[in-house]
Amino acid sequence: MILPVRSKAKFDIPEDHQRSKKSNTFPKRQQVEDCSIEIRKSVNEDDIHSDIKNIVSTNKTLKQEMDTRGSVVQVVVLESVVNSGCRLCVANTHLYFHPKACCIRSLQTVAIIRHLQDVIQKQTAEGYKVSSIFCGDFNCSPKGGAYDFITKKHLGPDNYSWSTNPDFSLEGASFSHELDLKNSCGIVEYTNYAGNFHEQLDYIFIDSTMDMICVIPMPEHSEVKQHIALPSVVFPSDHIAQICDLKWTSLFE
Repeated sequence: MILPVRSKAKFDIPEDHQRSKKSNTFPKRQQVEDCSIEIRKSVNEDDIHSDIKNIVSTNKTLKQEMDTRGSVVQVVVLESVVNSGCRLCVANTHLYFHPKACCIRSLQTVAIIRHLQDVIQKQTAEGYKVSSIFCGDFNCSPKGGAYDFITKKHLGPDNYSWSTNPDFSLEGASFSHELDLKNSCGIVEYTNYAGNFHEQLDYIFIDSTMDMICVIPMPEHSEVKQHIALPSVVFPSDHIAQICDLKWTSLFE
């Protein structure tokens, strides 16, 4: 364990963890093998989400549900092999699945957009031209609050997503962002087909610095329903992938 280095990095190191009782010792050499994940003290000092935390705290049921959700976002910044001054920020997520949790999905989307903006701003400050892609399984229809927020840049206090579930309702919640995002594959009849339920839940959002070249067409409905629902022997997933070719606009070439 590299205690001095971690101490300088301001990591919390509990005394009882410095020599874990569960550590495995090699009997001949009396060497301890240990593995741990430390959390830096400043990890809870992120102010970009403070207003979300304050609003969620007004509803105990909502706060408990938000605290126990395992939804995450993966963000990677890629550099163009043609022009090193151009970078691409890609975010991939899978939002909460519950049909009555539109409020939670909207809040998750707000938090992700905030983080995405923060990453882009830091890259821009270093002198890079940055494009962005936001994709994944949003578990939200094109009429949902998450979709509205992404494409319309705003989610006002009167948006229905705050009141679709009495247990998760919010009053006065309003959020905005500055990213110019559009649905690159367009609106389709569905990407999830469960027989009695079918809806578009998956999207690839791109900003104005990117253009869509072509979209892989959706399969025929007869193929999808051939085995009642997804997944099936023909489609290994319960979702149909959204696939498209993209290019940078002339500004980034």
